[in-house]
Amino acid sequence: IHYWERDNQNQTEKVKVIFVPDTRVHLTNLTSYTPYMVTLTAFNTAGDGPPSDPRGARTLQSAPSQPSYLSFSEVTGGSVNVSWGAPLTPNGQVEGYRVIYQPTAPIQGVSKVATVDVKGSWQRWLKVQDLIKGATYMFGVQALTVSYGPPIQANITAQPVKGSPGSPVEMSITKTSSALTIHWSEGDIGAAPVTGYVVEARPSDEGVWDSFIRLLPPGSRSVSVPLERLRSGVSYEFRVIAINRYGYGQPSTPSVALAALSERPFYEEWWFLLVMALVGLILILVLVFTLLLHGHSTKYKACTTGKHITPGEESVTLDNGGFTSLELNSRTINTKNSFLKKNGTRSPPRPSPGGLHYSDEDICNNYNGAVLTESTTLTEKPTEVSESEVSVSSCVSLWKWLSSISYSQLEFLLSLSA
Repeated sequence: IHYWERDNQNQTEKVKVIFVPDTRVHLTNLTSYTPYMVTLTAFNTAGDGPPSDPRGARTLQSAPSQPSYLSFSEVTGGSVNVSWGAPLTPNGQVEGYRVIYQPTAPIQGVSKVATVDVKGSWQRWLKVQDLIKGATYMFGVQALTVSYGPPIQANITAQPVKGSPGSPVEMSITKTSSALTIHWSEGDIGAAPVTGYVVEARPSDEGVWDSFIRLLPPGSRSVSVPLERLRSGVSYEFRVIAINRYGYGQPSTPSVALAALSERPFYEEWWFLLVMALVGLILILVLVFTLLLHGHSTKYKACTTGKHITPGEESVTLDNGGFTSLELNSRTINTKNSFLKKNGTRSPPRPSPGGLHYSDEDICNNYNGAVLTESTTLTEKPTEVSESEVSVSSCVSLWKWLSSISYSQLEFLLSLSA
């Protein structure tokens, strides 16, 4: 049996000889998660036969080796940035890392062990921020495949490195409607010139310092932070750290806590939006009301288009107890007696109001016989009166109306016509 790593045959090829008539064999001491190639050759006393065609397979995953290195940077009195390298022998697909750190000696009688799991193989650094200034910590990092491999370990003291800059001074902060401006002055530069500054922030809802603005130019003495970068309703504290080639220096004194709420313009206030909504609703109602009035006006004009009434005409209705009425369609009636004279009609004498006395009984007895029982239509042709033409056209339903009219009422109407 000849077998070797697929990508490294010359250096890894091995031979295993089996003298029993068995068709199975277990190959050991192989590298985990590595593809291998295998060929078989049968032999007898006459010699070896031809080899079989190579066949391949991959070994399973196992625990990885330790990370290749462990280093520390950005060391301050309360934080440190931990970095490490990928394992030289992963023995599978690296799924993540585990960082374990604890003080080398108990602090106030307590030795706390912290464990942080980092998911994924691409991130190989961790910012640790809850350290006690001056305390020494032991860090260990393990890689993970199907299980965790052995850790790589190192110690670090939570304090600035010798030769690093001192803390910036005269720290202050101002706020406008759209941004925060952080001001500071240069402090002790340390054993080498300052190469830049870092601004850290501590939100009130987290309580841990974290890098907010990284590596400002060495000549910077202020920086503006847009309020959009801050979470609404959260207060922030800021501090500045100087950097030189030795490392991070002491941080400045923290600024006063400022809320991230911005001064909104009036047109973003709730009351302004409410007023605008009400005004818009009123305008919509006025528009709807105007359209309704316009629609009614148009309908009225359409109804009166086919019925023309001259200025001299009007319809007068005399209604008596709900019976059919007499309609007079002429307002221009000549009051001269000549109108009746020309038509051969003589006006009856007008009785004196004081000399006539009628009772309902007399009227009923004397004039019941004059009631018409059939419908009569009376039409008078228009006749010229003086200089104007009078048109009288009436259509009267007399049988109901005359049944209720008295002689005195009829005489009164005839006197009006005269």
